[in-house]
Amino acid sequence: MSFRYNVFQWHPTPGEDPKAWIHRVDPEDQEETMRTWQAITAGDEKVSLQFRVLTPRKAMNADGGEGPITVYCRAYLDHAADGTVQNVMSCLVDISDIKDLESRLRARTEEVEVKMAHLIEVKKQQENFIDVSSLYSTKTLRS
Repeated sequence: MSFRYNVFQWHPTPGEDPKAWIHRVDPEDQEETMRTWQAITAGDEKVSLQFRVLTPRKAMNADGGEGPITVYCRAYLDHAADGTVQNVMSCLVDISDIKDLESRLRARTEEVEVKMAHLIEVKKQQENFIDVSSLYSTKTLRS
């Protein structure tokens, strides 16, 4: 497995809405991401979350599709000497490969579970056939 290191940074330009970064987050993840951001800006000392960023990337799947990257974010408050919050410091790690592997593992696990259920059913049928055959053989030997 190869590891990719990316630097994600966003600084609003003069006149740009400081909350514009949320539009780079996948719409399905925006609500939870904003709830977590509000928690840390309200005073939580540290938070962590996962969300998808709308940045095209080459997916690991066989069809070579493109999609958002999944990042793990850990954020901390940085306090000034007087105790006020000076900055929110965060680290984002691209965990897209891990998410892809988890998805593939889930799919393979489901396949195995279906095959195991089928094999268990076949084994039961074999046991029933052996029981019936044994019963028939015992009856014919007694006659």
